[in-house]
Amino acid sequence: MAKDTPQEFNTLKEFTDELDLLFRDDVALRKLLQKARNWCIRNNRVGDEEEVLQEAVMRVMKSEITGTRQWPKGVALMDFLSGVMRSIASERPKIGFRKNADKDMEAAKDIASSCNQEGQLFEKEFMARFMALFEGDDDSQLYLWLWRKGNRSPRS
Repeated sequence: MAKDTPQEFNTLKEFTDELDLLFRDDVALRKLLQKARNWCIRNNRVGDEEEVLQEAVMRVMKSEITGTRQWPKGVALMDFLSGVMRSIASERPKIGFRKNADKDMEAAKDIASSCNQEGQLFEKEFMARFMALFEGDDDSQLYLWLWRKGNRSPRS
């Protein structure tokens, strides 16, 4: 862009100032969230409206560096953010949103925990059967018991 050409896009400062005003106005903020909700409903992302709005704001702020989501002069911020949110809501796989990701992590932890518990149960059952092989041999059982506890020598 040549220096004498008027700037086509708002600056980051202009964006953050306007965004601050928008977020202080409850009615405007509700309208923005409703727009996000509408885009999420259309793209099977019900409940993600706040995340989509946050992602839209972050992408516009990053545009100072990347130049990809600049806010054009003459376009209302509400309309511009609505377009960014529409784009984000429709590109679900690209941005890494996974509905119920925490629930998936908890399920994985539960499976790992149950496997660990099964392993411990197997180990206890194995040791009980192994120790039964030496039933009646007190010296061998003492040696094995001490060995399991980490003391390698029963006579020390």
